[in-house]
Amino acid sequence: MQRRNFMLAMALAPARAPDLAWAQPSEPAASRLILLGDTAPFAYLGADGHPSGVAYDMTLEVSKTLPWALRPEVVPFVRGFHEAQTRSRGPVLLLPPARIPSREKLLKWISPLVPVRFMVFARADSMADISTLSAAQSLSIGAMSATGLEDLYRGSGFHRLQMLATNETAVRMLLAQRFEAILTADLCVYHALQQMGLPRTTVREGVVVRHVQLWLSASLDYPDGEVHAWRAAVDAAHARGVLDPILARYGLPSWAASSEPRVGG
Repeated sequence: MQRRNFMLAMALAPARAPDLAWAQPSEPAASRLILLGDTAPFAYLGADGHPSGVAYDMTLEVSKTLPWALRPEVVPFVRGFHEAQTRSRGPVLLLPPARIPSREKLLKWISPLVPVRFMVFARADSMADISTLSAAQSLSIGAMSATGLEDLYRGSGFHRLQMLATNETAVRMLLAQRFEAILTADLCVYHALQQMGLPRTTVREGVVVRHVQLWLSASLDYPDGEVHAWRAAVDAAHARGVLDPILARYGLPSWAASSEPRVGG
């Protein structure tokens, strides 16, 4: 009888919540602000008025296993980076900065998401030589203005630079022959051409200046416990195989085939 009563009591007892590897937020349903630096096709405002992009879609998928919701806000990339760097909005997540040396101490780097190439493009019908770094360095170059990028490009030997507000502006000005070439992420160029209704063959690919990864990052005041939670969730998402289909949907190779080792954070 005593054993039966004990088993009945155990069956009726409330289930113990599983231990989590991070500190739970005070409000389990609380949201977390994520600034999406408007950079298509990585993170931007879609035609339907909702956030979109491969980096955002991956982050949204990862967030499904975490005890808080994302609160996305699409802003110009330069503004989003500045607000995260200066911590003017308090603790925030930021998508999709490239991790380059000049930015290393400005953010907390959570996890790499998308591989891209910073490379030189010219009009398909131009005579500009973009086949080698030394040849491209002599050209007039349009590039997106964002924290650290001008330093990276000048450090790579490019000095005739015109820094512009967006990649889309750079592509349009290249096609209008305002300069000889542009230097930016490959996927940005092809997305801009697609939006203009132009084929990829409108431009020529030149020398690759740098292979980089676009990261999920955060402001320096973002809680370390949540940074660790995000990293664990990204690793678990890769293990479950739920992120590679998102990369494939955007025509990108699998994470395992293209990723670099995660460094620090």
